[in-house]
Amino acid sequence: MCLRISRQLSLIGLTRRESKGRPQTFYEGGKRGVLHVDRTEPYCSAGRQVIMDASEQLGFAVKNGACYVCTEGPRFETPAEIRMFQRLGADLVGMTSIPEVVLARELGMCYASIGMVTNEAAGIAAHPLTHAEVMESMKELGVKVAQLIQATFELWTPSQNCLCASANREVGKF
Repeated sequence: MCLRISRQLSLIGLTRRESKGRPQTFYEGGKRGVLHVDRTEPYCSAGRQVIMDASEQLGFAVKNGACYVCTEGPRFETPAEIRMFQRLGADLVGMTSIPEVVLARELGMCYASIGMVTNEAAGIAAHPLTHAEVMESMKELGVKVAQLIQATFELWTPSQNCLCASANREVGKF
């Protein structure tokens, strides 16, 4: 599981929200009404494939389809929380990507997320977790991510085959 590996890149395929303090939708009632968008595949499958193609081109090992749990931050999770998330099928735990993935889907945008695994989780790491470790890993992985994003844009075409743009047709926005 990714929870055991640090300094790895992963493409997120599924999400679980454990955060509650952030706006989760553009449609909270009122004049706009409410909107329930399908999140069977929350991240754009075509976009993820282009990123995988770019990673292969660069020779980067990227795990595709990780299940991500988003928690409130900024703080590290406790060992008990990590054990619970593992039992729920989580591969990655972090503090970003939600509500962005939901809001992008509501707007009909293609959205994919490259997860940078910056540290082993509490209760898994054999040492106390530090912010310095996270920053060091981000610096190291940041170069690879920048290369991966550049290569992804070079491969991206306007005619990607996905359903992202149709997610909000029910409300007649796009």
